[in-house]
Amino acid sequence: MTKKLLFLCAIFLGLYQSSHAQKLLSPNGNLEMEFSLLNDGTPTYKLHYKKQEVVKSSKLGFELKNDLKQLLNGFSIIDTSTASFDEN
Repeated sequence: MTKKLLFLCAIFLGLYQSSHAQKLLSPNGNLEMEFSLLNDGTPTYKLHYKKQEVVKSSKLGFELKNDLKQLLNGFSIIDTSTASFDEN
């Protein structure tokens, strides 16, 4: 499940669509991951399995060493697109 979660996060980074909550569903509909931006541009996500919350709303970002610019907030939406695929 960890690999699936990382894959969904990668999709999020490439296809993040709006400051309003966006949802990704697993093919069978059991997993639902919801992404959103807080008012300060902090990306967040939460995960439901069969309509039960298994990961509460959590922030995404990177704290970098050596006083480099932090990647915690200030994000904005530049473009949106919708895509789907079938690996079968």
